[in-house]
Amino acid sequence: MKSLPTGGELDEFNLRHFRVGSIVVVPARLASILILSGYAELVDDHPARAEAADFGQPHFPKRK
Repeated sequence: MKSLPTGGELDEFNLRHFRVGSIVVVPARLASILILSGYAELVDDHPARAEAADFGQPHFPKRK
């Protein structure tokens, strides 16, 4: 959480237990609203994963 909404904003959500600087897991809808409103930012706690590229030619079965 970067900051907390002022009274009247986002009243449909119970944000009383949130603290500035805390990291919380919330449903996607709430996360989107908080991020788009500037109250939160996405924290990626999963390191990037390497993916192997397959540069070979794909083999498809021949049609009869």
